[in-house]
Amino acid sequence: MTTETESHLKFVGYAVLIVAGLLVSIIMGLYLLQKTQIGREVDASLRSAENLLHFHVDKDTEIISALLDQTIENPELKDAWNKNDRKALLSVAEPLYWKANRDFRITHFYFHDTNGVNFLRVHTPARFGDKIDRVSLKKAIKTGKPASALELGPLGTFTLRVVYPWRDKGRVIGYVEMGEEIGHVLQSLKTTLGNDWLLTLNKEWLDRAGWETGAGFFGSRSKWDDFSSIVVVQSTFSENLAEFGKTLNSPAPSKRTDLETEIGLRRYRVDWVSLGDAGRGEVGRLYIFVDVTEQQMITRRLFATMILIGMLGIIGVIAFFVFSLSRQKRLLHSMHLENLLSESKKREEEREQHVAQIEEAKEALSRQTLLLGSILDAIPTPITFKDSEGRYLGCNSAYSDFFGLSQEELKGRKPEDVFPGDDGVIEQEADRAVLEKGGRISYEMTVKDLSGSRKDLFASKASFHSPDGRTEGIVGAMFDITQQKEVERQLREREERLRSIFSNAMDGIYACDPSGKFISANPALCKMLGYTEEELAEFTLTDVTHPEDRRQSSLALAQVLTGNRQTANIETRLLSKRGEVVLVRLTASWVFDERRNPQFTIGIVHDVTQEKASEEDRRRLITAVTQADEGIVVTGPDGVILFVNPAFERITGYTAEEAVEKKTDILKSGLHSVEFYENLWRTIRSGKVWRGGFTNKKKNGEVYKERCTISPVRDDSGRITNYVAVKQDISRETELEDQLRQAQKMEAVGTLAGGVAHDFNNLLQVISGCTQIMSHTLEDKPENVYLEKISSAVDRGADLVNRILTFSRPSPQEIHTFSINLNVANALRMLEQALPKNVVIENNLASGLSPINGVPDQIEQIVINLATNARDAMPGGGTIRVTTANVPVSAGLEGEAKGPFVRLLVEDSGQGIAKEIRDRIFEPFFTTKEVGKGTGLGLYTVYNIVRNHDGEIFCHALPGGGTGFEILFPVAAERRRLVKEAKPIPASRLPEGKENILIVDDEPAILMSTRELLELRGFRTSGALSGEEALRIYSADWENIDLVMADLGMPGMGGVELISELKRINPKVRIIIASGYAENTIDEQMKGLSSYIWVRKPFRFDKLVLSVREALDN
Repeated sequence: MTTETESHLKFVGYAVLIVAGLLVSIIMGLYLLQKTQIGREVDASLRSAENLLHFHVDKDTEIISALLDQTIENPELKDAWNKNDRKALLSVAEPLYWKANRDFRITHFYFHDTNGVNFLRVHTPARFGDKIDRVSLKKAIKTGKPASALELGPLGTFTLRVVYPWRDKGRVIGYVEMGEEIGHVLQSLKTTLGNDWLLTLNKEWLDRAGWETGAGFFGSRSKWDDFSSIVVVQSTFSENLAEFGKTLNSPAPSKRTDLETEIGLRRYRVDWVSLGDAGRGEVGRLYIFVDVTEQQMITRRLFATMILIGMLGIIGVIAFFVFSLSRQKRLLHSMHLENLLSESKKREEEREQHVAQIEEAKEALSRQTLLLGSILDAIPTPITFKDSEGRYLGCNSAYSDFFGLSQEELKGRKPEDVFPGDDGVIEQEADRAVLEKGGRISYEMTVKDLSGSRKDLFASKASFHSPDGRTEGIVGAMFDITQQKEVERQLREREERLRSIFSNAMDGIYACDPSGKFISANPALCKMLGYTEEELAEFTLTDVTHPEDRRQSSLALAQVLTGNRQTANIETRLLSKRGEVVLVRLTASWVFDERRNPQFTIGIVHDVTQEKASEEDRRRLITAVTQADEGIVVTGPDGVILFVNPAFERITGYTAEEAVEKKTDILKSGLHSVEFYENLWRTIRSGKVWRGGFTNKKKNGEVYKERCTISPVRDDSGRITNYVAVKQDISRETELEDQLRQAQKMEAVGTLAGGVAHDFNNLLQVISGCTQIMSHTLEDKPENVYLEKISSAVDRGADLVNRILTFSRPSPQEIHTFSINLNVANALRMLEQALPKNVVIENNLASGLSPINGVPDQIEQIVINLATNARDAMPGGGTIRVTTANVPVSAGLEGEAKGPFVRLLVEDSGQGIAKEIRDRIFEPFFTTKEVGKGTGLGLYTVYNIVRNHDGEIFCHALPGGGTGFEILFPVAAERRRLVKEAKPIPASRLPEGKENILIVDDEPAILMSTRELLELRGFRTSGALSGEEALRIYSADWENIDLVMADLGMPGMGGVELISELKRINPKVRIIIASGYAENTIDEQMKGLSSYIWVRKPFRFDKLVLSVREALDN
């Protein structure tokens, strides 16, 4: 064989090795990719199964807890339990059990006593009295709190059990337990995840007889002897599981996810979840089967296709090589024979043939090279191969196209000649590493393509060797991952945007795993709750939810999980780290994978604490506006009413429906001028507040007064959008103000009357004093009769003044027992002089009238006031009839029979009193007279006097016209001081004295007459016309002055100041006050000064002497 042929063979061998190496690499990569993908699916299915199992167990625990909450609060159950009545307890509990069984799959319902002994199994009532030895019950008994657990039953079933302590008045009286078989949870694995499963239990925890009984009861097809150490409890397979049993008994693979088995005609990857009993640890396993039949079939077809393509390529190369080599051998053999026959003759031909053979070999080699190049060019991945020095030997079209260099241009170059800048250095270092260490390396790099664009590449290189093991060169491939990198970059940017939104959101955002534990939380939520994100990661959403709201939140998320709702939107309460309650609006939804396995929840938490507070403020504002006593009206800028409150309805009589959309002029009374309203609108349209009063008209036409404030309401731009008016009905207030002004006038009149009465009493005192002196001088003379008439006139004048003083300043009156006839007659005598001549007075005073207890002067005031009103009701004249009588029994105001009474009846023939105002005539200041013609106090005064006498007064219309006032006074039950007409004591019978008396009065005539009267009875007197003069006299000779008689109302030093100074000189000084003021006025002025006797001017001689004697003797 020639050297050239050997080189050709070596080249063909290298080509075959390269194709085979690439083919093996691709096949191994696909195999590892398929294996990794299947492993991930198995892991994902297992995690989903675990999460779904835990999720359903947790939710069912909450549902059972809610049922138990209702059960332990049932009074009928508690009553039957306390009575130890099993039959009554069953009758109440059994309907509850069947409803819970139907609605929530409850299969167990127990009542246990405080020692854990079963009292009643509602689901099997025939069994009771046995001691229950389960972890859940023991835990509830030990802790006194609710307990739950997943426990293995004697029939080989898993039961979720929840036990609640049952309390009555704070004392534990027993335990209530509910439970459910978790078979429906396992069935949901097939429905939700789409995976088959197999539930097994270890035989060591089971009794064969009990298990076989349970298997028969639940219809299981499994046998105890099917497997050596386990039994199959439930399965989604209908096929024989013998093959799976062999898999379990074979040596375990290195990884759990590598466990494979064949059931029927399907191939499965298998993993498992350990199932534990609350008191025993692992008692069984839940095997999850992932069907990989289709994936493996696709992979096998791909493997077969790739192998077939590779084998065909290799066979083609080898066949062509064998064919060429065989032909070459035949040609060489023929040449050798011809050479032997005629070496000389054929030498030239041999040379020519040798040249032809070489050309044919070259042509064959060219065809082989072309075939190999076509194979390489058909591969879209850029591929190149280099010699042991790192120089390019060749490449495929994809590599050439990428760099824009032909294969001829590339041959012999080094990487730094092809890759620009640092990329060439990276490529050269990678080649050196492969050549030195052998094997295969992979790395990423970025280079420019033919267009100048940067491309991200994933490069893989491996060394190839000669038959003797020497490294001959490098074969490499590059994969364009630019698009993948771009996707990754976009994903990173999107993640950064989402992270920015997540971090800067004003609302709280969180993510929780299927168990509810926080995976992440943004700063807003952390600030809202006062936790760091790391601290929140230790809690579940339920942990930070208010205990009263936890069930509501869990049920809302459960509805989303089951597909009943897209998202959960609830208002709930969260608890901050400091224990504060945060009111939030929570929006949450589940995130599922492509197989609808729940992965995590995402929630947005909006703090509505301030909103709720604002809502509460608005509610309070609305309540305040609604319940305000003032009318509130909101109008538009045009005065159209938009809102009125109930007070407006009450004040005006218009309902809200009647007033809204009407203008405010529906209230106009017509009593205000156009200018008044123009000024109002000008004020409020300028943005100012208008304050003032209206006289408006109600719906029924009644006019009323109101105080009003109208304020403009502006929007954010400052534009006036509304007006709000606050209105207060001041009709009654105005009426009271008028009454107050009238009362102030009356007080002023009373004050003036008091001053006038004082001065008038002084004048009467001068007349009285002089008359009494003359009467003493002319005691037995005929002229004395005139003096007596003067004295009588003085007495009547003094009595009139006394009535004026009583009216101006009422004072407590002494109660007497008397007959009213005398006082009625006195009043009628006065009225005869005061009333017009066209008013006739008729009297019919009964004889033998029973006495009453009261104030005599006030009876006269009653008659005068009633007669005065009667006169005003008869402007053209008429008759006033006054009657007195004894009444044994009469019906009082309350309709009860009372008596006996003394009746005073005053009737007139006037215009009468209208029925509609008859109930108001006794109100203060109520009058029907024109302004300036009545105070409205006459009948009010009469009413008060009658009530103070424990009497009753009636007003009624008389037949034919006129008004009658009937007054009933109770007859005196006990006798007080009997009032009789006082008669003067003769001067000769008055006491005498020799004491020295200082008399002080600013009226010289009073001073003179008083001194002379006292001197008539032997007293020694001295006088002073002022307080200052009296003080000088008393200071000089106080030891010889036995009594001081002083007037109060003097100019300069008044009587009160004088008496104070006198008491400083002599604390035991004896004082008589002689004044024309009313007694209560004297008491007010003399407040703090005691030990004095008061004598009212004008005083009679006998009254004066007796008072002086009383003061001196006491």
